[in-house]
Amino acid sequence: MKTRSLKTTGTLEASLKQSVKKSAGFLFASALALASLACQRGQVADSFNGQANDQGIIGGSVVADGHQIAKNTVAIFDVEAGASCTGSIIAEDLVITAGHCLGSGKLLLAFDRNFDQILEVVMNGTEEQFQAIQPKLRGPSRAAMHPNYIEFNKQIAALEERLQAGEQVSEEEISAVVESTDQGDMLLLKFDGGLPAGFEPAKLLAQDIQLAIGGDVTLAGYGYTNGVTHASDDKLRQVSVKIENPTHGAFEVLMNQKSGKGACHGDSGGPAFFAINGVNYLFGVTSRGYKDDADDCSQFAVYSNMVAAHDWMESAKQELAQPAPPPVDEVQPDSGVIGGPANSGLRGALNAGLLQHRNNVVLFPLRSPGVLNRH
Repeated sequence: MKTRSLKTTGTLEASLKQSVKKSAGFLFASALALASLACQRGQVADSFNGQANDQGIIGGSVVADGHQIAKNTVAIFDVEAGASCTGSIIAEDLVITAGHCLGSGKLLLAFDRNFDQILEVVMNGTEEQFQAIQPKLRGPSRAAMHPNYIEFNKQIAALEERLQAGEQVSEEEISAVVESTDQGDMLLLKFDGGLPAGFEPAKLLAQDIQLAIGGDVTLAGYGYTNGVTHASDDKLRQVSVKIENPTHGAFEVLMNQKSGKGACHGDSGGPAFFAINGVNYLFGVTSRGYKDDADDCSQFAVYSNMVAAHDWMESAKQELAQPAPPPVDEVQPDSGVIGGPANSGLRGALNAGLLQHRNNVVLFPLRSPGVLNRH
């Protein structure tokens, strides 16, 4: 089975605490490591037995063909790591998802509410079947990340280094990092080829609309339908939940999932909509579970509020509109941990000097997903 993406604070914190209790040499998964995505024909099958910590839609319903949410939402998968995320269309050439969905940086977008069918063809389909679905696939070439997420992962890497060096790290220090707010878990993906037929950018919530405690919002994603059994059918689903705290951070919103409904593994980066007069307006990006020690998606979910992060969004769009650098091939994929191997993922890009910091935006050149170029 493929791995899924949506980090859970409870699981990460438990891993860190356990490493403090057992030994300083335990190498824990960072926020980016928790986020490997999914899938390339031929290369992916052997990697689908991996495990990841993330979130999907529980207690909801399949999104109907032609529904506005279906037109605004895409599946995202990493062609080498075997795990999935969800994203929202915000422009003809832009999708927003979670920062931790960066994975290996070799991503593929699938524009179809039935991700299971796309996945089956990519993995096992004939050449004729693949050619039939190719118009629904896009390979993003560049990404823009929020600088807070870089700093958050540096803090995680610093804790890791201290543990590896044999230093005792208190539970309070761990909690201060993993439960911090405004982690900036957002990533803009730029792709070429335009939108396939039937898809369009989501309407964005106006900045002057105030979210309130107890307000109803709609979440969507391709993830688990059961947080305990990890059941999933890889179809786009939606569910209504209530806001627990609209200001969990300056640009984070906390959702209440205690009624058996909400996001779970595989929904990382997926949308949160607020309805006005029957029209859904996008404002949220699935980030992580919260206070969910059982990792069953039964407590709370944190969403980045992209509307509250409006200035970063605008800067990111402007920077991505600039000419793209040459494709990146030299950064090798793995977990994307800043504290991981020197030639891998985000750390590899840092070491190679490939990240650009401009106007409060971190630009990341992505690797080409070879599945689109096969013959």
